[in-house]
Amino acid sequence: MNARISDKKIVANAVKILNEIHLRGARTQVELARVTHLKRTSIFNLFEVIKNHALVKVSDMITPAKGRPSVLWEVDGKGGVFLSVYFNKSENCYSFYDYKGSLIEEKKETSCATIEECLVQLETLVKSRKLSGLIVSISGIINSKAGSVVESSSWGLESYPLVEKLKEIETLKDVLIMIENNARAALWGERVLGKAQNTDDVMSLFIEVEPNQDIKSIGLGSALILGERLYQGVSGQAGELEHYYYDFLKKQGQNQSAKDYSELESFAVDLAQKFAKLVNYLVPQKLIVQFEGEALEENFYKVFSAEINKQKAFKYAKIDVLISDHHEELIVGGAVALLMDNYFDSSPYFIDFLEECLLS
Repeated sequence: MNARISDKKIVANAVKILNEIHLRGARTQVELARVTHLKRTSIFNLFEVIKNHALVKVSDMITPAKGRPSVLWEVDGKGGVFLSVYFNKSENCYSFYDYKGSLIEEKKETSCATIEECLVQLETLVKSRKLSGLIVSISGIINSKAGSVVESSSWGLESYPLVEKLKEIETLKDVLIMIENNARAALWGERVLGKAQNTDDVMSLFIEVEPNQDIKSIGLGSALILGERLYQGVSGQAGELEHYYYDFLKKQGQNQSAKDYSELESFAVDLAQKFAKLVNYLVPQKLIVQFEGEALEENFYKVFSAEINKQKAFKYAKIDVLISDHHEELIVGGAVALLMDNYFDSSPYFIDFLEECLLS
């Protein structure tokens, strides 16, 4: 009984330490002792064990003017591999990250007509790899907690158990799997990599424009970060604008091209007036306009930004309206950051891995 309790304490302490240095970066034993409430000797002894399993490594030394030098410890990238996948209609993106979250490999594959074809493609790419976690980003109403696609017009899906289908792939049976909406993943990418870094409250307008398409096919979505947390709403429906057809989109002729900019100014005004109601209610620090695929001309953004500020009801706050340097790296990078935060935060998969390393 005592040995079992001792084993559990070792694993629990390892979870605390690895999660802390994953979230905060390299730390000394003194800093870790302060936040984990563990003794420095316990931390040192644990590091001696887990570094042999390529979980942590020494990153640097701090040499103070007085006293002894301190060792900085960080997560070792060799500990495992995470995969972030983005299924979209132009091409499928596969990005592999090491245990520290650094990109190690990326692949672009031909887009598939159906989600089932995407799963076959994914299975081929991962059959010879050992993964610590996988996250898939797609468009639509995504219930990430349930692991299902509530609805996606792009993929013709409704009540589709995507995580369950992914678990049917042999190499993914014992892997942490998550799914997320592409607009939410993109905004979290802004939070960790882009223009929303160090921003607690931010929202986005996500605009999908396919080249040479009817202007009615422009897709609209949004995402919201409140108090440093990605807000998903009931059943993952927060930010979903796909079924809201603005007046501009309703009244356009079937042959109106997305490249015909003669009506884009009125579209920008109409969209800003309606979206401003959400902005006025939430009053975020920043609003970021993101484009998927072909970006609308610069004048669209300028008119939209000016109208948002014209419509603002708040008196004592200024909201920055920014245009994103959006690219697919924001989606896959934001998604893998969500995956890793979930993994290191005492997930069963992480605990099982540590037990295998430390207790075998």
